[in-house]
Amino acid sequence: MKRIFKVFAMVLLAGLLWSCEKDMKDSLSRLQLDNTDVTITSINTPVVLTITSGNGGYTVQSEDEGIVTAEISETSVILTATGEGTTRIFVTDSERRSVAVSVKVTFTLPDSEIFIWNGAVTPFDTPDGYGISILSSSIALTDLVSEEKKQIVLSWNGGLTVGDKTSGSLTMLTAEDVETVPLTSVKILRADASGHYIVFGDGTRSGECFVKIN
Repeated sequence: MKRIFKVFAMVLLAGLLWSCEKDMKDSLSRLQLDNTDVTITSINTPVVLTITSGNGGYTVQSEDEGIVTAEISETSVILTATGEGTTRIFVTDSERRSVAVSVKVTFTLPDSEIFIWNGAVTPFDTPDGYGISILSSSIALTDLVSEEKKQIVLSWNGGLTVGDKTSGSLTMLTAEDVETVPLTSVKILRADASGHYIVFGDGTRSGECFVKIN
């Protein structure tokens, strides 16, 4: 009789443990995002994904930060393009459940040649704009119309090949003044038959330049 009772107790305990484990599993949420196949076309406009269900404590990791970087803000996953290519990012929750997101970065080039710094657009290669000179590691815009003869020089080390550059600076010259802004980043995103596409910044301000190849 005691043996029967002991067996019954063990079966009951096992059933309770199984039931508790099932309840715990049922209480966990499946980790899901609103999109797991992303295309990014602009380096200046991040793509934001939303975690629609999960178990909190979210982290994110990019397989290749040379293509895209990723960060978490509450239930938002913020993707910022850094270069063209294809990679994946992985979002993980506190229960170590993970979701992979495929990311393709292919930049849409501007429709026309541009030079922008801190939101200000400087036209060039037009009768009423600036002339442009392109050297191996610099681009100079020179005002050919006004008496002030302004000049803007973007320079860096590393040539005109695609990739991150070093020792970048943006110098703005007039007849009376010279202002040089040290740049924390200069990156050439495109250097082919379509033209040269360059983005740059000083940590708080940003700029971009697109020069067509004639």
